[in-house]
Amino acid sequence: MPRKIVGTMRVEILDYTRNWQDIIHKAVAASHKDFQEERLENIIKLLIENDYGSVLEHITITFHISNISIAIARELLEHRIGIAHTGRSTRYNNEAEHFTYYVPPQLPDWAFEKYIKLMKQIESLYSLFLEKGIPKEKARYILPLAKHTEYVVSMNLRALRHFLSLRLCIRASPEIRQLAEMMKKKAAEIFPFVNDFGCRGWNNGACPENEARPRNCPFINKIKTAKEVKWSRSLA
Repeated sequence: MPRKIVGTMRVEILDYTRNWQDIIHKAVAASHKDFQEERLENIIKLLIENDYGSVLEHITITFHISNISIAIARELLEHRIGIAHTGRSTRYNNEAEHFTYYVPPQLPDWAFEKYIKLMKQIESLYSLFLEKGIPKEKARYILPLAKHTEYVVSMNLRALRHFLSLRLCIRASPEIRQLAEMMKKKAAEIFPFVNDFGCRGWNNGACPENEARPRNCPFINKIKTAKEVKWSRSLA
């Protein structure tokens, strides 16, 4: 069976805080008058390096995210502080009109064939339910976690940094890591300093994954684990 991508993940920016530069200047100056004349680049560097995150809470960005699995939408909902969610309703939408789904990468051929076959069976049964008059709110219970959904998500930039710190990690599930990378790229087009937002190891200078950190981590030889840092500190 030939393999193809069934629905491609998309991230679009709907809106953002337009006067973010002015807000950063005024918020920092309100905290410390000595920064009134400081260059914006220096202020942002100070905020990020010292984790003075309250200023970033005044700046928001709204994403339209489509073609993510229901499984990953659940993970997205775990992030709630400083974040607003509005998701696609399976109670009111006819999901047969948009029956695309996520296919895990690197499935063996036999598993891939059975996976696609099952998706087609579910799609057919769901359509049959609706044809026979079963309400969408009942038919939806047979929909798989792989089924694509869409979300509108608004985040303040402190929340975005926290989200990226967890979901850019090499140990995050591949689909949500892809989503995090796309959101970071889009946000950085507006807020260039978002390029400095990384995983927890990058942000903190020590990886809290410790022994769980896999060998394919891009920072394996650049950033020590938190345990290594504590151990070296105890020997000092």
